[in-house]
Amino acid sequence: MADGALAKVTFQAGDIIFMEGDIGDATYLIQSGKVELIKRGPDGLFDTIATIGAGQVFGEVALLTDRPRAAGARAQSDCLLIAVERGQLDAKLERADPFIRALFRILAQNLLSVMDRKAEIETAPKAEDLAALAGVAEEAERS
Repeated sequence: MADGALAKVTFQAGDIIFMEGDIGDATYLIQSGKVELIKRGPDGLFDTIATIGAGQVFGEVALLTDRPRAAGARAQSDCLLIAVERGQLDAKLERADPFIRALFRILAQNLLSVMDRKAEIETAPKAEDLAALAGVAEEAERS
């Protein structure tokens, strides 16, 4: 919104607000209703990773990190949300105290580091998988 006013947006139960992998153009504050944060599982179906409600914020990670959305969001019930667009957030940061801007950048960088480490852990081979591979190798050697 060019005039800086915050937009109020509504979604009906079941509506997709955004998808995992989308470019983050806004963060949302829930005024009423419930939102599910969702990720596509290995089976291709959506898994709910969290359900949030009034007074909570979501969608901020993509705005803070300039990375694609880490999860999707779907209205669990009819929702009224306040959208804060990227330009509005950037304008507020430009007017903020230099210390606050630096702190904000550090927090965003720390968040990125945690997200990267989490991804490494999630994709690392699991002990049971390695044990199974060792068993297959031993069996092949005996044959």
